[in-house]
Amino acid sequence: MFGIRTPPKQNEGSNPSSKTPPKLEANKLVRKHLEKWEAATSGPSTFKVQEILALPWWSEELTALKREVATKKGRIRCAAPVRRQMVVEQYLEAKARYNAKIKEAQSSHESLQEGGSLSPSDDTSS
Repeated sequence: MFGIRTPPKQNEGSNPSSKTPPKLEANKLVRKHLEKWEAATSGPSTFKVQEILALPWWSEELTALKREVATKKGRIRCAAPVRRQMVVEQYLEAKARYNAKIKEAQSSHESLQEGGSLSPSDDTSS
């Protein structure tokens, strides 16, 4: 009673003396879960696909400037108090450049949409 320990009973599936090898049982389990997964995901999708709108006036240069502004903004938080004012000034300069480039790109796109031209050689039709 107190001195004899009996080993715990094993499940039929993990018993090495059972007729089905463990590898086949694992395959059955995987197949069963795959069937459940396919049944759950075969219906209509519940996720909305977001379309990425591309702005016709956006350019790679603006992307680089945007990244630069974000980097400089993040550096403000990490700057030492001695350098912070200089870092803030660099950020404000980069942001002003970025905003100016955006306005320039938008206005040039609008002028093209209205039938205008960017090159001055096209206006010499007199």
